[in-house]
Amino acid sequence: MSLKYIAILFLLLSINKLTAQHFEPQSGSLHDLNQTFHDDYNQLVSYQVQRLGDSLQPVMVFTGDTLIFKYRNKREVSRIIPPVYHQLKAVDHLVLAVFVLVTPWPEGKISEEHVSTLQKHDVLCNIALDELNNYSFVDSILLRQKKLILTSRNYIRQLMKERYYRKEDRNVFARFCKQSLLDNTDEAARLEITNLHAQVSLWRKQLDDPAFHRLYVVIGSSHQARYRELTVQYFDKVLSERSDGSAQSENRLVFAESVFNEAGCLSMLARHIIDQEIGLVFFGDPYRMQRDLLSDAASKYIRLIFPEKKK
Repeated sequence: MSLKYIAILFLLLSINKLTAQHFEPQSGSLHDLNQTFHDDYNQLVSYQVQRLGDSLQPVMVFTGDTLIFKYRNKREVSRIIPPVYHQLKAVDHLVLAVFVLVTPWPEGKISEEHVSTLQKHDVLCNIALDELNNYSFVDSILLRQKKLILTSRNYIRQLMKERYYRKEDRNVFARFCKQSLLDNTDEAARLEITNLHAQVSLWRKQLDDPAFHRLYVVIGSSHQARYRELTVQYFDKVLSERSDGSAQSENRLVFAESVFNEAGCLSMLARHIIDQEIGLVFFGDPYRMQRDLLSDAASKYIRLIFPEKKK
């Protein structure tokens, strides 16, 4: 065995040790009991994941740019978000980059270091303007992108010329860009929903009504996007769900928070299905495990500490 192989193996073991879960109690028979539960639960999750996408549990997974459909042990993939979506987002991010760049600066004279940073942003604006015609924007959208980039460059050049930063000037810049930014987001949303609806409608034809009413959808995205996230709103209508953005309202539509790959989304969905069965069998409420198990007891004892004042 080579020294390089031994070093890699040692590194992997070290990483596993650092990332392994440690549960209280740390030792004794109760530790063993607790660890056994977690091992058994994870084994059940693996079993449930294997069932997802069979003839009884059709699944759609949306993560990144891609929608995945698993049914009758077949897997189909479709890219939903087109390149132009990301191109629009990149222009919006240029505007926001200028805003976040100057926000922490103290009002007053701009330092030489900050002037140097502004010069780099100016160069980026020039390159973006030169290359805009290489993208597949229609004329009206192309003009809007030029307007946003030119506005950003003009503000940057104003700062470099005056060598003086005022927060109010930053706010004027942001307000001037507002409508064009919103127009870009409208276009991006239209593109995504149009493609999403076309693909879902196509796959819907493979499902008879009983299979459709067993369909699960899991969406992997960031924490901030959870409330009124675009695909959540869309699938809420498709599945006739009533999602309020919280786990408490999830049934066949599940949001996998801060999960960005198919395997993670399926694992999250499997846990959701298992926890709903536990909640139903133990407590007569399929949603009981979708909130903190201690939540009802907590409310009771918190009221004792902070009794409600009589009106």
